[in-house]
Amino acid sequence: MKEILNIELGEDEGARLTTYLPPFHYALLSATTDAGGFLTHTQPPTGNGFRFPAPFGSAGIDWIQTYMKMDYAMFFYAYPNGRLAGTSQISGSNIPSIGTTTGGVPWPVPIYGQYPLIIAGRPTWVIPDDNYNPGDLNLLAFLGEVTGLPEEQINRILVWGNPPQGAGADLPFPAIVQAERTLPDDDPNAAIFSWARTLVHSGPQFFYPGAAEIHAERVMALYRNKKIRRYRFECRGEERMQWGDKVMPKMINTGEGGSYSDPHLDVNGEQFRIWRLQNTYRFHEHGAEQFKTSGTCLPVSALGY
Repeated sequence: MKEILNIELGEDEGARLTTYLPPFHYALLSATTDAGGFLTHTQPPTGNGFRFPAPFGSAGIDWIQTYMKMDYAMFFYAYPNGRLAGTSQISGSNIPSIGTTTGGVPWPVPIYGQYPLIIAGRPTWVIPDDNYNPGDLNLLAFLGEVTGLPEEQINRILVWGNPPQGAGADLPFPAIVQAERTLPDDDPNAAIFSWARTLVHSGPQFFYPGAAEIHAERVMALYRNKKIRRYRFECRGEERMQWGDKVMPKMINTGEGGSYSDPHLDVNGEQFRIWRLQNTYRFHEHGAEQFKTSGTCLPVSALGY
């Protein structure tokens, strides 16, 4: 990716690239995958394209889009870490001007990676049910509810590798099971405690050596020791809260003399990712009367995104 940017936009541009890929992501060029990875997507043309340097007369964005499909990635220009410097529950938002340097990092910069990892660094907002510490009243919860999602409590994955184009007609089957992973038996959500809930992923990219195994391992790691449920909250309005941010309920007082948050919710201190967010305003003739923020969230995975 750096080489493509260097060719298309100059040598300094590749050095500014920020990538977000998992540590066990399959390599596009290695001793085991170069026959089905890097070389598959970068073989030069056999005609007049040789008159040009790489990418041999084609647009650099076309090369990038080819890799994006195989990496489940996206490419764009933005601020690193999926956030603007200074955005927090305490300090508020400090949006830098384009082309300036904030915190030693110029922006916007080219970003390439998988969306869950890109937004992993979004801010975390603490949603309290009572006034425990200074500032808690700013996001005091009006509502907190949990909905179980047993149908999403996956404990097994099968990865099917569809043969590349041109080979399918010669094979008596549509796809090949390339990989399988399950939750270990010591996980409370393992199949031995209930039944197998299987997730199936398929695609031609999984036919390449090593890709299916790595993908299955990564997906199954997302579910380890995680109770899949939907958390919904309402709190005092906060315009800086954004889709993709994390929220962490603070529900400590559940006994006599304190607030009566139901301890069976079992969400105190757990991090959730905002999937839907809505700000609601109510006005009367003299101005704003009420402003609240409501969100629907899912648990942050065992890998932190």
